[in-house]
Amino acid sequence: MSTQLPTESESKVHSARTGLILRILSLAGARFVWRGLGALTLIIIARELGVEEFGLYTAAFSFASLGAMFADAGTSQVVLRSISREESSTREIVGGGYIIQGVLVLAAYGGTLFVSRHLEHDPRLFGCIAIVGLTITLTTAQQIPLAVLQGLERMHLLAIFQAGASALALAAVIFAVTFFGTLESVVRSQLLAACLPFPAILWLALRGVRPKWSLRRIPNILHESASFGILGLFYIVLQQASVVLLERLSTPSEVGLFGAALRPVAFLYVLPQVVSTVLMPRMFKQGVSDPQRFDATSRGMLRYLTGVGFLLSGLVFLTADQIIHILLGSRYVGAAPIMRTLAWFPALQCINYALGGVLTTRDANRLRIYAAVFASFVLIIANLWLIPRHGARGSATATLLAEASFALAIGAAVKFNWPSFAFMRALVPQFLGTAAGASVVWLVFLGEPARSFRSAVGASILFTALYGASLWIFGFFVPEEKNLIRRRFARMRSG
Repeated sequence: MSTQLPTESESKVHSARTGLILRILSLAGARFVWRGLGALTLIIIARELGVEEFGLYTAAFSFASLGAMFADAGTSQVVLRSISREESSTREIVGGGYIIQGVLVLAAYGGTLFVSRHLEHDPRLFGCIAIVGLTITLTTAQQIPLAVLQGLERMHLLAIFQAGASALALAAVIFAVTFFGTLESVVRSQLLAACLPFPAILWLALRGVRPKWSLRRIPNILHESASFGILGLFYIVLQQASVVLLERLSTPSEVGLFGAALRPVAFLYVLPQVVSTVLMPRMFKQGVSDPQRFDATSRGMLRYLTGVGFLLSGLVFLTADQIIHILLGSRYVGAAPIMRTLAWFPALQCINYALGGVLTTRDANRLRIYAAVFASFVLIIANLWLIPRHGARGSATATLLAEASFALAIGAAVKFNWPSFAFMRALVPQFLGTAAGASVVWLVFLGEPARSFRSAVGASILFTALYGASLWIFGFFVPEEKNLIRRRFARMRSG
């Protein structure tokens, strides 16, 4: 009996797939460290400052982020696309990008100070915005060096830098809360932590691609980056407008509860960000040179992102009370219902990243802009109506409605322009698995799956098992994956 050996082409495909998975896992590990350190930093800040002062910090961060959204204007995306596609004018584009971003960073920070001085009457909040705005501006100035490393697919350097920067920020905050314990000392320590690693990332990027300093390409860069810049502007609006509106229409305590619920959930954004970081350069190339492989990559990105994203959202929804109690303490108990609403945000983000990547890499970014404009309109109107009635819980609902609107709009754009991309059918197992798993867990634990740490662990295990079984039953896995899983289980049982 002969054994059929894999062909050379099959071996190459398997090797490439394995290499891609290893890169995603290694970058995911580094990103989880980076995000984990960032989340730990915010948890320390929240616990030390209390609800009201943490509300001021959250409001300052969101307001400054709205100002900094003009600092990049999409130039880093143009640099990434140029390097990924190995264009002949890459050095000129990188040089022009540095010049443009340098001017925009200074203008954005000046605009933030000018607007905040005329809008904010609380001197504590204005002083915090001034320092936090400079921190975010310096972070934004790193986008082109980071895009250079991403375009060159030097993900290990990218991961090391981000993890190191987060560790430095954590150390600075621990020092500030230990010896001073004030809001001003915390934001000043974060500014120092943002300044120190900037020369390192700039040096790495200049070694990767030596820019050609020329003004000739700047008009073209501005033209090409316009769609990316507009899209980035509305992305920042979607991320930060709820906090800004909540600060204007409610109290610092409500802002603090909203921020406390949002920050642990935001940690899960690392999943779509990692996959997008690894796959976007490849998709830019495939969109031009190999449309068939581009479709396969896009479908795989959507399926696996949402498969994990819905699982994580379901777990956060079921265990929100214990997450808040363990991480932030009894002062933030009011943040648990807000977290249950925001728990579904990561699942929607996974859909939006996957479908948005299809539009961007097919040079249809304008359709993402239309979707972002629509979602921003929904966000603002819903916040204006819900915040006066329900405070932070209303703002959380508005945020979720806006992200769902964004997903529907992007999905409609993909379906209308590429009817063969049957993404709705690919999402059915995830929806059914989440609904079935969460419903059973809710009934088993009588509506209180997180009344204690032990029950939260039991609910998590039960939901994960039910969700995985539902994916198997409802056809999430393709035949090749089912066979692989069967072989792995058979090997585990025999070994």
